[in-house]
Amino acid sequence: MTARERWCEVVRRTCKYLLRICEEPSYGEDCLAFVPGRRRFNAVRRGRAIHREAIMHRCVLSWAIGLLLVLSLTLQSSTTPEPIDTSGWDLRQFVQSVQAAGLNLSVVPARQDGNIGNSAYLTEDPGSNWLALQMKTRSVTCLEQWRGTVWVEALPLCGGIEWHVEEWGANGCQIGRFILFGDAGLIDRIVKTLKR
Repeated sequence: MTARERWCEVVRRTCKYLLRICEEPSYGEDCLAFVPGRRRFNAVRRGRAIHREAIMHRCVLSWAIGLLLVLSLTLQSSTTPEPIDTSGWDLRQFVQSVQAAGLNLSVVPARQDGNIGNSAYLTEDPGSNWLALQMKTRSVTCLEQWRGTVWVEALPLCGGIEWHVEEWGANGCQIGRFILFGDAGLIDRIVKTLKR
């Protein structure tokens, strides 16, 4: 069940509860009665006298809470950005999308011949070169090497390769068929850019 479906279920149950609160008392053990010393009719529910105004205030308050829940659901669905579909992209399109969204990152291909291929480094350091980036160890024990740099690889369209990015924590993630490893802050900015 998605977060949106869970939220819809909460709203549905709340509305059902609100309708039950605001129901008129049934005739039987619940009835309308004139209580001596009072000038208005009251609902007597299970032997207790309840003012009509109190019932109406409770009903209005309950409906106000319900409307706030529905409004928050509407605002949540309109402010939660949907991620961009990257399924048909190659690495070049991924990089262009990140740069077009405003992240000023230098691209250093992982191949020595300068061809972007299926993996590259995105770095905030414009002076980084291929040799310096090849020396970085892709391991969570060497994260200090990755400050301001992220390695990106496009997995083959046919699949078959699995990466366990959850082992990298905030320093790695998978966006569609793209694997990212490196600076956690930079990865977070890339992910947010692709959700605009």
